[in-house]
Amino acid sequence: MLKPDQEIVQNCLAASDCRELRSAVASALADAGIEDGRLEAQLLICDAFDVSRAAVIAGIVDIQDPAKRDGLALMLLSRLSRRPLAYIRGYKEFYGLAYRVSPHTLIPRPETELIVDFVRSIYSKLSSSGSPVLIDVGTGTGCIPVSSLVHCSRLSAVGIDISAEALHVARQNGRDHGVQDRVRWLQSDLLEAITGMADLIVSNPPYISKSEIPLLAPEVRAHEPILALDGGEDGLDPYRRLIPSAIRVLKPGGYLAVECGIGQAQILSEMLRSSEFDEVDCLKDLAGIDRVVIGRRSTGSAI
Repeated sequence: MLKPDQEIVQNCLAASDCRELRSAVASALADAGIEDGRLEAQLLICDAFDVSRAAVIAGIVDIQDPAKRDGLALMLLSRLSRRPLAYIRGYKEFYGLAYRVSPHTLIPRPETELIVDFVRSIYSKLSSSGSPVLIDVGTGTGCIPVSSLVHCSRLSAVGIDISAEALHVARQNGRDHGVQDRVRWLQSDLLEAITGMADLIVSNPPYISKSEIPLLAPEVRAHEPILALDGGEDGLDPYRRLIPSAIRVLKPGGYLAVECGIGQAQILSEMLRSSEFDEVDCLKDLAGIDRVVIGRRSTGSAI
């Protein structure tokens, strides 16, 4: 006897043409409680049949190849089990680029693009007197430093992560986008292994409180690395460690930019103001939520 998800997949594959298949897959995903089922159906069919999304939308894909239909069946079964689409596809788009992902890396989110926006906005100021150095703490896929390097030709970067597996993925992404000669990947717990000075430190650290983790979507809580999610009892533990060490590593006048969760920006802003940072500001995401907190290390502070 077929399991429920297997029966759903079998019914989807009974479709006679692309339009019918697209509609059946989208309905199956929506019925499973997956948002954007229509878009995800298009992307799964794109990957399974190696065609463009435009072809899928137009309904002109030949879906009769048995091997490709089997491939779609496996991907759909995996998605119905709530495995993240990015892990199924093996990559996620970020800042207009495709990044490899794995279960050892957090899946890049659109709000994190704000950090790259900030790097680009401050780059001309920092590069006016030389070649600035950026350090990304908890780099994961490496999407922040790699995207920044692609757009800032004189920038160099260090991507730090405690996970060797994540750094392996980041290194591949650096090569994929042609910036491998300007980035160094370093295994470290936050900034412990850093001895040099940086013009800019950025981070999207774990900021989910322990009590909130069981409430996250199943794609997140059951599949993404807990190291990249768990920020301690109140979600602020990584910042308590990162901010003092950033003072040690940042040049006077250098900048710290950190992503944070809903409701954390005000607390983080106060932490920065009381820790030798000035020009503290927040960047809002598309929903109007304070998402990235920025501070400049005071030029009058001593190392």
